[in-house]
Amino acid sequence: MIVPCGRSPRFAALLAALLAALATSPAAHGMPSSQVPVGARAIGMGGAFSAIADDASALFWNPAGLVGIGHQEFTISHADLYGTGNHDDLASFVLPLSPRLTVATDWYHSGFDDDELGFTENRLTYGAALKVRPWLWAGANAKLLTRSTSLDGLSILSGRGLGLDAGLITSPADRWRLGLVAQDITGTDVRSSAGEVENAYAPNFRFATAYTQPRIGTAAFDVDDRWHVGLEVTPHPSLARSGSAPSRTGTESKT
Repeated sequence: MIVPCGRSPRFAALLAALLAALATSPAAHGMPSSQVPVGARAIGMGGAFSAIADDASALFWNPAGLVGIGHQEFTISHADLYGTGNHDDLASFVLPLSPRLTVATDWYHSGFDDDELGFTENRLTYGAALKVRPWLWAGANAKLLTRSTSLDGLSILSGRGLGLDAGLITSPADRWRLGLVAQDITGTDVRSSAGEVENAYAPNFRFATAYTQPRIGTAAFDVDDRWHVGLEVTPHPSLARSGSAPSRTGTESKT
């Protein structure tokens, strides 16, 4: 492994750990993520977004990316999946507190009601990201998940649970990012009012990499229980997104 000039042995160890995570990721164990992906751009990249994570959806894909957004951001989305009345809604807010610290929150809602059977899921997430070094960002979040089922307008089952995510983003070379995400680290269980426990989200681990070529675009790759490959083309500089990226030299680069 070639480590860029000026890197410490600890950085080499970090890269080795990231590559080890790829080798031992759930791709080898068939543990699929049970969460619905969010963010139009991330979905458009085929889910290969964990090393990019430079918009409000970073709270889902990799909370470490929040610190690179660099400005307040509010997003809201609504989808009626396949016109079936199965709704997906998301509202996210990002707030930088300093050049090294950013906090964010989002609310996700999913559900349906066909006048007989109804199901609702709500997830409220709070997260933060810290710029540990110019080339190393870390982030984490905590989520409150609630679920309820109704029949003929009457609630028949409801429950709630807590979950935790964590992530890293680093830059071993200019315009090249590596990401590591642990989603629902211990598994997110929902305990019902009747005392029953259901595993809502199984632990999911992702290794990711992305490379950006100015005036051309970004290629990205994620692996968890499957491979995700994405390509984003930037035909003109004015169409490029604005934000900072981890830097090898200690100065912030723009992506």
